[in-house]
Amino acid sequence: MTPDEIEQKYKTKLPYPTRPEVPGKLKHQLKERDIVNFSKIKEFDDFVEQTYKETSYEYKDWKDYKAGLEKYRIAKEAYQEDQNLKEEQFRQDALEECGLLNHPKASKIYSFAWEHGHSSGMYEVFYWLQEVADLVS
Repeated sequence: MTPDEIEQKYKTKLPYPTRPEVPGKLKHQLKERDIVNFSKIKEFDDFVEQTYKETSYEYKDWKDYKAGLEKYRIAKEAYQEDQNLKEEQFRQDALEECGLLNHPKASKIYSFAWEHGHSSGMYEVFYWLQEVADLVS
């Protein structure tokens, strides 16, 4: 397989989700760095409910933002799960191709190859596996 074929076969086809923007008026009142943290949403929910009336635009914008954030969280989890499955399939296929699938140190060998190659793509990981396979076979 060519590097492009490997990258296409073992990458998720799901688009990476886009995080919704914090509504403009609320953005200035809430700490941007804290809004990124999902666990802080309840705190901000309380703040918005105490500060704005249910009929205000800010309140409606906050509710819309929370709904968008929940969709984002679900889409991001689906993306990560699919990517993890693809990477595990790559791991199995690459170890088998290099004759290392049943090697007693297959996990350590793969970790070494992953650390040296994953920033450049799956093909680079495969390259490092082939290099190490020559040494341990």
